Amino acid sequence: MVRKVICLFTIAVTTQFCPAASVWALQDGVYDLRQGGGASVLDQRISSFSIANASPAEASEAIGRLPEFRRWLADNGVTRRDLETGKMSLAGVSGPKVSLSVSNVTLRTILNQLARQLPSKQWSAARYGDRSQYLAIWF
Repeated sequence: MVRKVICLFTIAVTTQFCPAASVWALQDGVYDLRQGGGASVLDQRISSFSIANASPAEASEAIGRLPEFRRWLADNGVTRRDLETGKMSLAGVSGPKVSLSVSNVTLRTILNQLARQLPSKQWSAARYGDRSQYLAIWF
């Protein structure tokens, strides 16, 4: 219950000071806070995703190999370029292993389900660059 209250407080504070990030929902047991607006790569439907006993780095690489993900990047002129900033990402840290096998779900659902298995219990995606030409995803 405390975690839920903290998440709701974070959502309330963020939406107060950053109105562009005012869209939030509880999806797959994860609070999803995002900027309002059109569809994104996170809404891309993935036909099949399966990993077993994978590190966060291996899970990230598997996402990068998804044909639907690669097609969306190409169609939208976006390059995946993950940022490593201190200990914000677990992608380069050994330790936790994740397993997931899903079909016909969005990339957002895949990330939500992976995050639930990791100690951080969160993931982030950000577009950046002069033309928002880069995409970073980390969990």
